[in-house]
Amino acid sequence: MTIRGRIFVAFLAMSAITGGLGLFTNISIRETGDLAERTYNKSLMAINYARAAAADFAEMQAAVAYRALARDDAEIARLDAVLDQLGAQVSEDLGVAVERSHTARSAAAAERVRTRLSEWQALRRPESAEAAPDWAALDRAAGRVREELQTLVDQTAG
Repeated sequence: MTIRGRIFVAFLAMSAITGGLGLFTNISIRETGDLAERTYNKSLMAINYARAAAADFAEMQAAVAYRALARDDAEIARLDAVLDQLGAQVSEDLGVAVERSHTARSAAAAERVRTRLSEWQALRRPESAEAAPDWAALDRAAGRVREELQTLVDQTAG
């Protein structure tokens, strides 16, 4: 074999090695991207939305306290609108958390949160406009909502 032939064979071998490394790198980058997408866009976002629901619920609790102290009808109406908006946000955050987590356990935990939240909402609305809510019962119900929200965060993180 001539020197020219040997150089050509070495060139072909180096080209094959370089092409193989490029293909391997491309596959590795795709797999890493998929892993990052599953981690950040799914699991971590589900946890963030579950925590956002917990934060919205904490705001709801504060709004209920402010509503009980309010004497102005306009302020009471504004706080009722805020409570309705926060309730919708909690429900939306729960939906996104379940959608991003893709587990049956998270869906069940979110449904338990919704049930506990409905119980809490029923307690926060006294039968008459002048009556104050039963604060002890409301606090127990809020504790159950917070507990279920923490369970949702834990199951989503798992």
